[in-house]
Amino acid sequence: FFFFFSMTTGLLAHQRELAAVNRSLETLVLLFSEALETANLELERLATRDPLTGVHNRRHFDTKLLECFQTSHRTGTGFAVLLLDVDHFKQVNDTHGHTAGDTVLQQLAHLLGENTRSVDFLARYGGEEFVVLLPHTPGGEGSMAVAEKIRTAIAAAEFPEVGHMTVSIGVSVWNPADIHAGAIVKRADKALYQAKDAGRNQAVAAT
Repeated sequence: FFFFFSMTTGLLAHQRELAAVNRSLETLVLLFSEALETANLELERLATRDPLTGVHNRRHFDTKLLECFQTSHRTGTGFAVLLLDVDHFKQVNDTHGHTAGDTVLQQLAHLLGENTRSVDFLARYGGEEFVVLLPHTPGGEGSMAVAEKIRTAIAAAEFPEVGHMTVSIGVSVWNPADIHAGAIVKRADKALYQAKDAGRNQAVAAT
C-alpha cells in the first residue's frame, strides 16, 4: 500500500510539474507572439514612413496613388494631387546648417498634417518636396482651396532659427483619359515649376 501511495503521490507531483511547465510555455508563447506582432508593426512603419518627418514615404505614396487611380477608373470618382516644394530651401541648409533644415522639414510636415483632412494622404516625396493625395475629389473640386490653405498657413508660420518659409504648389486632378497613374504626378510637377517660374509662394493648377 505504501508503495502505491508513494507512486501515486509521485505521479501527482509530476503532473503538477508538467502543468506548471505548460503554463510557463504558454506564457512564453504569448509573450513571443506579442513581441513578434510589435516587431512586425515596427517593420511596417519603417517600410512606409519617412524617418525624419514621420509622414508616409515615397514608396507608400506610389502604392496609394495606384489604388486611387484604379478606384477612379472603376467608379469615376476622381482625385487630386498637390506637389509641394520648399522655396529657397538650399539657402536654409547653407546659412543655418542641415540640422536647422531638418527642423524646417519636420515643422512643415506638421503644418501639412494640420491643414489637410484625415482622409488625405500626406507623404514626403523626396528632399524638400512633399505630396498630398486628395481622394474622393470629383473633378478636383476644392483642390485649389486646399492648396491655398496650406500655402498661407506655411507662409504665416514662424520657423525657429530661420524665420518665415514659403512653398510653391502644383495641383493636378485625375483625368479619365490618363493611361497610368504617373500622368497625374507629371502634370502636378509641371504646374509646380510654373509656380516657381512665376515667383514662388503660390499654387498653380495644371491645365
